[in-house]
Amino acid sequence: MIRLAYFAQDLIGDALVWVNQIKALAAHFAPCEVTVFCPKGLAELFECMAFCDKVVAYDPTTPRSEDDVKSFGRFNLVVNTRYDADSVGRVEALDHAAAYGFENVDIPEIVCRRVYTGYVPLSRWDDYHLRRETSVTEQGAEIVRLLDKDYHCEFVEFGKSEFVREAPEPTDAPRIVFVLGASDPAKSWGLDNYLEVARFVRDRGIIVLDIDNRCMV
Repeated sequence: MIRLAYFAQDLIGDALVWVNQIKALAAHFAPCEVTVFCPKGLAELFECMAFCDKVVAYDPTTPRSEDDVKSFGRFNLVVNTRYDADSVGRVEALDHAAAYGFENVDIPEIVCRRVYTGYVPLSRWDDYHLRRETSVTEQGAEIVRLLDKDYHCEFVEFGKSEFVREAPEPTDAPRIVFVLGASDPAKSWGLDNYLEVARFVRDRGIIVLDIDNRCMV
């Protein structure tokens, strides 16, 4: 049984658009056991995914003790999708046979060469087609292609079988959830635009909720 550790992005939008990576890796290395390491606020998301066997929630500002790290046992493979130095330290602390990640401004080439078996170089984003003409999910697939060169992902799509807890059949109006916010102001569409769409959807008999399960309009 292959044991795979996956370090997830800390923002819920990024975690969602890249969650197919976990599914693809689980299928490629089947049978395997997948342990997802993620910030505490995202634990519930991954706990609902049938292809995530274990979820380890942590606070990136709090270091783990040596004994705590050893308690995870040995992993055959670690995949780190994060861009922060803390995640690299956690990868190094784990007992593992191989590790893969991204080079970036916080994790330079010299660190990648020391920590990773293979990595997506920063120069990969010089490819105009990849950077400007593909989706974020397709760009994230670069790390999976280090392990499965034929992997291709354009968008996130879930089937009922992928959730551990299946939602009950709706007995009232359908619902749609808006996840607002962005990591940078330049990425934000603006509250007024979201509200305009929310009203349009509401007028067609659909309940519009925010991520805290509150009605938006």
